[in-house]
Amino acid sequence: MTIQFTKSKGIPHGTFEDEWLAHKRQSEWWYATGYGTGDDGKLYSFQYTLIKAMVGGLLPYYQLQAAVTNCTDEDHRIVFAGADKNTITVSPTKAQVGNEACLEKTGNGMLLTMNENEFSLDVEMKPAKDPVWHCEDGKLRMRVDKPKELTWYYSWTNVPCKGTITIDGKEVAIEGKAWVDKQGGPYSMLKTYTHWEWFSLRFFDGEEAMLFSFPNEEGLYDTAYVDGTYIRADGSYERLNNYTLVPLEFTVQDGIKFACKWKLSAPGFKDERYIITPAIDGQLNLVYYELLAKVETESGEHVGYSFVELLSGARNDKVLSATPKAGEKKKN
Repeated sequence: MTIQFTKSKGIPHGTFEDEWLAHKRQSEWWYATGYGTGDDGKLYSFQYTLIKAMVGGLLPYYQLQAAVTNCTDEDHRIVFAGADKNTITVSPTKAQVGNEACLEKTGNGMLLTMNENEFSLDVEMKPAKDPVWHCEDGKLRMRVDKPKELTWYYSWTNVPCKGTITIDGKEVAIEGKAWVDKQGGPYSMLKTYTHWEWFSLRFFDGEEAMLFSFPNEEGLYDTAYVDGTYIRADGSYERLNNYTLVPLEFTVQDGIKFACKWKLSAPGFKDERYIITPAIDGQLNLVYYELLAKVETESGEHVGYSFVELLSGARNDKVLSATPKAGEKKKN
């Protein structure tokens, strides 16, 4: 197992290939989520995240987070595994943790495999669009008034996928859409003011939007700095930062407050007003709350799905955690 490092500092960014590799003294993550319909007629979702977190700014800590969900039956399976760097492979084509999980770029697409005790996944993904640099030419400010709180960020936002999910020995063929991220930077991971509410809107018409909102503004939570990207069906894209996300409902998970339904108002963007509503109850995964949501117009038309990721500091004064045991079946 080997970890290859880029010479790029991330900001200004290099090529997509440069930023795929590991960055010295920066936290970063390789990430893929997707949803699909199984041959049993049920809705499924999956998540893969390989995180490299800098501890004290000097020592890298690697962790694998792998999950599959039978959304119809609300059956969520997740594994958290701290990984020794000797089990990690980061190469121009792979982000891999031993034999447990691998996100691999191939000649004409990508492969995602996960092999755990309670579940496995084998999905082929073929991007329908080129990757995009988000926000300000790939630069996302994690706090507008603190210039050093930065990440570099790009994604494949429209990735048709098909393959199999196996839960408790039962294999299901699925077909759907995925989204693949690479993001990181020299920001303060443990500061609550850098904690976000993140949305990857995946419209049925072949367009997407990435939205980042930072509601923890000096502990007030009633205003938010936002940034994002609008990706058209033809692959062209532009910065999207003239919008508001207003929480309509909240939930408390193990003492941690999270928003769980939002009204999106974005003048000039598609239908301009949307309601983002959880398709199923979310899952508390360590310090973040994740859910698959429906994107609907104000008239109630279902026009897409969105994965939503909410960090614990976004609406709480402290960074909190509630850690399930590795391999735990998590249901809310």
